Amino acid sequence: MNISFRFYYIFLVATMGIFISCESRIKLTTFSTDINTRDSNDSSISVPTMSFKNLIDGVTSSVATPILTASSLNNFNGYELEVFNDSQCSSQIGSGVVSEGGLEINNISFGTDTANIGVKHFYGIFNSANGRKSNCTDLSLKYLYLPSGQLELSLASGLFVSDSENSAFVIDFNLDALIKVNLQTGKKTILSNDLRGEGSHFHIPYGIDINLSETKAYTVDFGIDALFEVDLTTGDREIISNSSVGVGDDFIAPVNIALSHDELRVFVIDIGADALFEVDIETGNRTIKSNSTTGVGTNFNNPRQLVLNSGETKAYVVDLVLDALIEVDLSNGNRIIVSDNSIGTGTNFGGIVSLALDSSETKAYVADRENNAIFEVDLATGNRVIISDSGTGGGVNFSSIGSIVLNDSDDIIYCLDSENDKLIRVEISNGDRSILSGEGVGSGLRLQFSTAGPVLSSDKNRLYIAGDEQNTSALLSINLSNGDRTIVSNSSRGTGTSIITSYGVAINSSETKAYITTNAPYILIEVDIATGNRTTISGPVGYGAGPSFFGVAGIILNSSESKVYLVDGTQRALFEIDIATGNRNIVSDSSTGTGVDFLNPSNIVLNSTETKGYIVDYSNKSLVEVNLSNGDREVVSDSTIGSGDNFLGPRNVVLNSDNTKAYVTDYLYSGSIYEVDLNTGDRTLISSNSKGIGPDLITPNELTIDTDNNKLYVNETSLKAVIKVDISSGDRVIISK
Repeated sequence: MNISFRFYYIFLVATMGIFISCESRIKLTTFSTDINTRDSNDSSISVPTMSFKNLIDGVTSSVATPILTASSLNNFNGYELEVFNDSQCSSQIGSGVVSEGGLEINNISFGTDTANIGVKHFYGIFNSANGRKSNCTDLSLKYLYLPSGQLELSLASGLFVSDSENSAFVIDFNLDALIKVNLQTGKKTILSNDLRGEGSHFHIPYGIDINLSETKAYTVDFGIDALFEVDLTTGDREIISNSSVGVGDDFIAPVNIALSHDELRVFVIDIGADALFEVDIETGNRTIKSNSTTGVGTNFNNPRQLVLNSGETKAYVVDLVLDALIEVDLSNGNRIIVSDNSIGTGTNFGGIVSLALDSSETKAYVADRENNAIFEVDLATGNRVIISDSGTGGGVNFSSIGSIVLNDSDDIIYCLDSENDKLIRVEISNGDRSILSGEGVGSGLRLQFSTAGPVLSSDKNRLYIAGDEQNTSALLSINLSNGDRTIVSNSSRGTGTSIITSYGVAINSSETKAYITTNAPYILIEVDIATGNRTTISGPVGYGAGPSFFGVAGIILNSSESKVYLVDGTQRALFEIDIATGNRNIVSDSSTGTGVDFLNPSNIVLNSTETKGYIVDYSNKSLVEVNLSNGDREVVSDSTIGSGDNFLGPRNVVLNSDNTKAYVTDYLYSGSIYEVDLNTGDRTLISSNSKGIGPDLITPNELTIDTDNNKLYVNETSLKAVIKVDISSGDRVIISK
């Protein structure tokens, strides 16, 4: 897989250490561990064993109102359990009274602001009816709480909705996680990921199906060509079929599945093999049911999803390249096109990716990503009718429609939208669409493909960021108090040169001008922040003299605001550009200055005296110091210089106030932020999915530093968000998404 696109498929790890799952049974303990013994407390009273009603112990969740329960307490009617969030039982957060042998505590509520992020522990004091009290006791329950907006989907690739329509189960291949979504509240809980559950890790999971009792999930992994079984209580993952488990033709690129009704087999669609497999769950053995040599008819050419009919005699498959709905006879593998752009009437398919079958098996519902629409297809005729799109039905429009599920009553479709990172409910009768889950942080144009910035304003109240956001290339400002995003310049605000594929942004100290480099064409643009007007000041034709730049990786403005330093990843060079004239000069490359050559320089920061530049090199996996007077290059930190974890793919760099330390974002298979001692080259991990609490780091890209408050602001491209990172703790908060 091309590493430069790996941020779509990045290894996800959870934001805390591995939790210990509690047993699901509820019982009365003979005695629980004392945390704090008080003189007035009675050690003969034991706190009952509690469990979560709406959570699983040890998960990460956006549920703010955990419910605690216990049963078989008939001898304790009238007793009250007071619940606290500290081991001294000094801060009460809820309580409940035993009634008819049962106990439920449903009055705990954590705030929804980001100050409440953290691991929630629960302690209790059990009070008898006559005033006797137990000792303060650990209830042995905990979960990592991330409020709404902090735990969000990021390229969800599979959807299952429970028969009760109370819950959805989502596979997310950016987060490498299995997530449960409450369809009434939109709250999300991670059931399985790298730090939740034992077993092989997900790499690029796709598709999901769940057994009838909702105890096991099945998903295929595109990254390691495997079929997983997941225990929904513990999060444990087991590979039940791959090249080492089971016999038969190997998977090449499996992307979707369907579980047989007897729950003994899984049918797998593989876009690499262009085949439909049947897998025996017990043995892992794989049998090709249909491909170019099994069955007759039009060959698959990028099949994306399948559903089975009730008798399991047929499978229906959507093929992205053929733009066709195909019926497969499971007895012989024969394939018949039911509907495509030459079979059936109605609007042509443009890019179909998912389908669902109605209960009468006379209609299919097909999701089309190119048209951003849901079609209803008559299986007898192949005729197509759009039932929901921007012109059919009201509500939020689809942006990148994905997996769909039809409910049992055939009146509601549940749909994933990967660009919006939302779960959407669609009314079949009128096409209306409503968001069930997918909170953002802040208002304004959504962050989607931010490629330049953030840059912190001099008053530290705003960030500036640029990129392709909601189908427009724009420079945005972000209000740090609320996350609101405001357009500074785009095709609708300001005149002049268009901003297309920006790869660098800098702001002058008075915040009157911004400088943006683009790679289509290769130019440096000056933006009037007050008006949004854009003027080209340097480029290959007619805008300054000197060698041209061809592949901008990052820029920085000098303190006198007379020069821009530009890193060119294509020419492996550092440029200096005179703002007044647009003239360009190479400061350092293989022919200018001595030392290790750049291989893929990614970004630059200047020291306070502006005698040195520090550049991260993605391919050399190093931090390089450049003498700006002569172009000499010296490696400051890499696998041979300095101790600590090696860089895997350094992306950006900033310096602390006294220029003794650098902070580097790094991602290849996982996201990390390192602190680098510029004297020794030592690297210290300060934030990652195993260091600090908060939203995951998947692909941390550009960053800026607030030295006064010891914070970093990071452009997290996979989450489509800007994250604030506490340098001391590594804790993370989404401040705009």
